[in-house]
Amino acid sequence: MGSLSPSLWVIGLPFVGAAVVTIAGSKREKLVPGIAVLFGLLGAAFAALMIRDMAGGKTLVTVRGLGLPVVSDGLGAFMAGTASVIGALVLIYSVAYMAHEHGKSKYYALVLLVIGAMSGQSLSGNLLWLCAFWEICEAAGLSLIGFNKDDPKAVAGARKGLLMSVIADIGLFGGTMVLYAATVPHTFDIATIISKAADGTIPHGALTAAAFLMLVGAIGKSAQIPMQVWLPDVMESPSSASALIDAATMVNGGAFLLAKMYPAFKEVPGWAVTVMWVGATTLILAALEALAARHLKKMLAYSTMSQIGYMFFALGSGGVLASQFHLVSHAVFKALLFMAAGAVIHETGTKDIAEMSGVGKKMPITGVLFLFGVMGLSGIPLFSGFFSKDMILATALEHRAYLPLGIAVLGAITTFTYSWRSYLSVFGGSVSPAASRAHEAHPLMLVPMAVLAVGTFTSWLLIGVQSGGVAVSTGHHVHAVSVGDLVQETLASPALYLSLLASFVGVLLVANRTRIFSWLERRAPGFMRASSEGFYFDTVYSALVHRLFSKFPRLVERYDKDSEILGHAVGGTGTSGARRLGHRQTGGSRGPNRG
Repeated sequence: MGSLSPSLWVIGLPFVGAAVVTIAGSKREKLVPGIAVLFGLLGAAFAALMIRDMAGGKTLVTVRGLGLPVVSDGLGAFMAGTASVIGALVLIYSVAYMAHEHGKSKYYALVLLVIGAMSGQSLSGNLLWLCAFWEICEAAGLSLIGFNKDDPKAVAGARKGLLMSVIADIGLFGGTMVLYAATVPHTFDIATIISKAADGTIPHGALTAAAFLMLVGAIGKSAQIPMQVWLPDVMESPSSASALIDAATMVNGGAFLLAKMYPAFKEVPGWAVTVMWVGATTLILAALEALAARHLKKMLAYSTMSQIGYMFFALGSGGVLASQFHLVSHAVFKALLFMAAGAVIHETGTKDIAEMSGVGKKMPITGVLFLFGVMGLSGIPLFSGFFSKDMILATALEHRAYLPLGIAVLGAITTFTYSWRSYLSVFGGSVSPAASRAHEAHPLMLVPMAVLAVGTFTSWLLIGVQSGGVAVSTGHHVHAVSVGDLVQETLASPALYLSLLASFVGVLLVANRTRIFSWLERRAPGFMRASSEGFYFDTVYSALVHRLFSKFPRLVERYDKDSEILGHAVGGTGTSGARRLGHRQTGGSRGPNRG
């Protein structure tokens, strides 16, 4: 297929689209949403072709002129395909959601850049290119997080994300350079590095250093403990951006990086165990934080941290396929939940769960679609989340990781409880004053949510293609699993009883939620306060940063200056070309943030 490979179009089209909407924005901004959707749909179509080709055994295409090896295996193809398809749905959703906002060309250019960069990161067979796409995705994502520059919370969230991202970047780049220096001859080619790690030609010390440095990068990118504090604070971004960044692209980058490099690092002493415990600790603490959250989007952010914790837990247990299977299913149902939450916030004007009660009577279709997302998240049988989470539990059981497995089951119970509690609190009960003024979401917002709702119920049917692709990936020794195999293995595994037990206990907790939470507030106020305060990680980090900056005041000035420079440089990416061509700035301040 050469340069016409679908993989190359999946990467290139969003970048071209970002340039086109920038130019169009300088002349006729009304055309921008339609152009962005067109490029998004084209990218999604080529992603489907790419997965078809990958299923047919075509695993490697190289653009020799650029030195970019594009690897379309079961890992990269499904990650890039997920980003492309959900990205296209986000663009359609945005047509209505962003209809009355300013700076459309900037917004759509940034969304397209995130899609293209995540696809490039997923498909790169070269660590240097992976780092480049990682940075583009990060910069564009942070600019979307701080898109509402008139909102101090949005700007503060973007700054916190930037600070954690810098630490993650040091880990990724440090690990990359260690591997480059330790490989003879020096190379950034991932397949070669994995091969040399397997045959022992990379020195043990260098491989260990690279493994743990990249783990730091993955922890920071995917908001895992102890670098998780940034994700809840970026919820002031548009909900359409949250559906993309927090479900299908940027935040998943760390889990994907570990899966991609797993064959090289799996034998490093202590590495897999550390990954497993980072995931297990994050999944339970973040689930407890979600249980105590009052802010609807922050609850979903904590949930994202928890679900990515399951991916880390699976990887550390040896379940590469289980981890990436859950990554795809989570991307679908979490994008749906963020979109539905955005629609509710858009209509009610509040993000407080307690102020939204009864909105299901005013937005019945949105309520049903949110319910589909809840069923996927809570692991209701026949939904994709059920199969992927059950595979994770089965992997841990197979490897006799009993203590972290117990934590994962407790996390599943907590997940069931907070997800159904949020649904019943928001869409059930009497109609609140905020909900009384709500109306059903615009059709252009409902259609993408409906597609994702169908995906929440059916995406597990792609397991045969995904597992087959993972099986042929370099160094990933897993067996291909057909749909029939998945159903049979799920029903035969003792992990099924753990999944059903978690759901049963969750039902009891939800049914008695008022009494139980009243009892906890009376008997364990310290625990409830700690959960609502993120177990004080933020408090500790703020104190440390304040102490550091009080001793080095120039660091504060430099940090503020660098943050401002980054915000202007990246935030202006979508408008700088238009300004040169049309002498007109289209990325000005936007209206009030509506979710």
